[in-house]
Amino acid sequence: ESITAVEALLRWQHPQSGLISARDFIAAAESTGMIDTIGEWMLHTACAQVGQWRANGHAIRLSVNFSRRQLEKAPDEIIDRVLRQTGMSASALQIEIPAAGVLERTAEILPGLQRLKALGVHLSMDGYAGEGSLADLAGLPLDSIKIDRLVVEKFHQPEDAEYISGLITAAMNKGLNVVAEGVETEPQMAFLRSKLCAQAQGYLFARPAPAEEITTLLKEPSSDPGQEG
Repeated sequence: ESITAVEALLRWQHPQSGLISARDFIAAAESTGMIDTIGEWMLHTACAQVGQWRANGHAIRLSVNFSRRQLEKAPDEIIDRVLRQTGMSASALQIEIPAAGVLERTAEILPGLQRLKALGVHLSMDGYAGEGSLADLAGLPLDSIKIDRLVVEKFHQPEDAEYISGLITAAMNKGLNVVAEGVETEPQMAFLRSKLCAQAQGYLFARPAPAEEITTLLKEPSSDPGQEG
């Protein structure tokens, strides 16, 4: 029944084209090497903002997505620097790693993840749709998984509902927190509640919004299910 976390989303306010989503420019940023500068700026801005919210009594966590390329470098150095600059606790930060393509390159990203874990940062696998098995994730120092919205939206089909239920149960049995992504309807939320999934994010709760709107939202008494913003 409360907001437990917010996820930082990157947008580009283009002077001619208006607001552009990350999927339309991140590939270019990665190919030119600009992703490192952009990524650190975004992390610093988001940590500073969440630090303000936490200082005002809102005990929320910040989730930030890192690309595979960022994880293969020295993510702990960037994150440690930003945390020191902003004064935010490592335990208040969650780095999300993409499920797509990561399991095939575990050896390349594992050292960076282990160093992040040593810093006290939480680690989550984003967009998990059952690639491989949870046993394949055992070697990764994860704290949680986010079930992909394309899986969640099939909850009304018996076979898919059974699959989602099994995924939630298996993850919790391994000590992983489970967050359902892309929740847009009350029936979806009711199904997830019945399967003991304690956290969810999606348009049912809130759409992406600038920091000032989130500040207002955090001040309001919440009647929504446990969620991520």
